[in-house]
Amino acid sequence: MRTSRCRVLPGVTNVVKAFNEQINAETYSAYLYWSMSAALEDMQLQGFAGWMRAQAQEEMTHAAKFYHHLVERGGRVQLAAIKAPAVEWDSLKKMFEDVLKHEQLVT
Repeated sequence: MRTSRCRVLPGVTNVVKAFNEQINAETYSAYLYWSMSAALEDMQLQGFAGWMRAQAQEEMTHAAKFYHHLVERGGRVQLAAIKAPAVEWDSLKKMFEDVLKHEQLVT
């Protein structure tokens, strides 16, 4: 079993909690974009679907960076349930309005 090279300083549990929340948020974003990609595949819009898959991968990369940063500093990663994203949209326009709203929320 590998041990961390350094330990989290006492009194920074709020930082560890924030990192765990961010890992969850980044993973939810990936779920949302994968869900949108699947809906776009159903609409035969492979170009848009591929773009959404790329966005999902980017979000998972962000989550991994937070994960590794926390682990390398002796923090405890505590994964939480990921909220299920929407699976249907009324229109392509509505989907991309949701993308914009989500990015404004998480940025």
